[in-house]
Amino acid sequence: MLHTLLYLNMKKTLIFPFLSFLLWLPAICGEPGFMEQYRKSNPISRDSSYTFEEKLKLHQDFLEAAIKEKNPLNQFYGYMHISDDYVNIQDYSKAMEYLLEAEKFAIAAKNILWQGRVNLHKATLYTYLIDYETALCFFEESLSYAEMAADSQNIAMSMEQMGAMYNYLEEYEKAHECFEKAIPLIKRYCGEKSLGVTLSNYGVLLDNEGKPAEALKYYKDALLTIRDTNSTHRQSNYLNNVAAAYFSLDSLDKALELWKECVEINSENGWDDLLVINYGGISDVYEQKKDNEKALYFFKQHHYLQDSLMGVEVKEEIANLEAKYENERKELALQKYKLELKEIQQFLERSIGFLLLLLGIIGFVLWRWRSQIKFTELSLTQSQESLGDITRLLREKNVQLEVLEKEKKLLLQKEEKDASIKELENFSRQFYNQQILTSSDWELFKINFEKAYPGFLLRLRSTFPTLSEAEERLFLFIKLHLSSKEIAEILGISIGGVKKTRYRLRKRLEISEEISLQDYILSF
Repeated sequence: MLHTLLYLNMKKTLIFPFLSFLLWLPAICGEPGFMEQYRKSNPISRDSSYTFEEKLKLHQDFLEAAIKEKNPLNQFYGYMHISDDYVNIQDYSKAMEYLLEAEKFAIAAKNILWQGRVNLHKATLYTYLIDYETALCFFEESLSYAEMAADSQNIAMSMEQMGAMYNYLEEYEKAHECFEKAIPLIKRYCGEKSLGVTLSNYGVLLDNEGKPAEALKYYKDALLTIRDTNSTHRQSNYLNNVAAAYFSLDSLDKALELWKECVEINSENGWDDLLVINYGGISDVYEQKKDNEKALYFFKQHHYLQDSLMGVEVKEEIANLEAKYENERKELALQKYKLELKEIQQFLERSIGFLLLLLGIIGFVLWRWRSQIKFTELSLTQSQESLGDITRLLREKNVQLEVLEKEKKLLLQKEEKDASIKELENFSRQFYNQQILTSSDWELFKINFEKAYPGFLLRLRSTFPTLSEAEERLFLFIKLHLSSKEIAEILGISIGGVKKTRYRLRKRLEISEEISLQDYILSF
């Protein structure tokens, strides 16, 4: 029974694929440009020998400088760097505190790429607390933001970690689906170290499915990805996996040898996050060997470390932090809503003012337009009346001309041979002054006609450029609804002369016999 409990406990706490995750996360957080900037922004090199206090001080100074310079990118980096510092010493509540600050900043900046980063970190913290369901929710959230931001590396890593979470929740089919999608992306967008973590996690899935021999191959491949690096933490992590595979294959001595090697490395470096797994594995080995005294000793060591790292107090503290942050976020959302409401109100007030001004302008334009129409209509009426007056005067002038012609005939018929020359001269002068349609008459007529029918003359001459002056006059007179008699009176010619001109005009216009000349001109 003790063996079963210890073995199940070890399987449930095989979180070593994730314990190194946050340590190498900065190397894969985002597209190449973002990743490079994040690395370069860190004032501390990754292989430095600074103490925690020294690193924290440098990162706090970095954050304060970013705030002072109003550099949003470095402010975000600063919160994330400090969170990583606390992760490295397993102070997960403080790490979460700075993650929440980073999240508030990312939301305020409306930067979905940053929000994806924060959710990725938060999910990883919950894997430390062995709360895989909550971790899975945050990895899914991270994936959602990553897809919106087109962040390929974050998509790959979130998908891969979702596979690992489904593995620990024993939903193996979903785990395989995630790994199948993630592995090609990891190979394409992430480096060798990221691939090593993925191979290791996939090996854990196979081991949990009862395929330790296949898992062992993936663990060894993962070790090969870091053979040329100084990644001791990661190497210890993968050795832990290898030991677990040998344990599943009942190679107890080999498993014990590897776990003791891991204990030595992790104790020397103070890596309690890995040491807790080593103690659980060693306890299971001794239980299998029927050495219950040693099995119980390492069992206690395992749970002592586990409680200190992932105990109830830590979880409660993180839960309180998140509750506090949620209240702050709601308060900020309320303030933002009030501010937006005020801005909308101001916008509506400005819009109403603008609308009233616009309506005033439209009203003025309409008034001017109507006034212009009335003026145009009045002007057109006056022009038509003036044209009618001129036409009437021309007819009256023609009547006077007829009177003069009669007088001329009477004068010529006088028998008196001695008719005074002066009387003949007066008659000639009167006749000349009364001549119908002089140049000035015609110009005045055209001016008034153009006012009454704007653009008509231009359209007529453009359509029929070969019309003679006499034909043009006849065209205009017919347009005014004048009869042949009235036209004859104005022009001082016979009705027969008018008919001849009408005939020539029809030919010029090329009008067929079926169409009335008058109807054609009136519709022109």
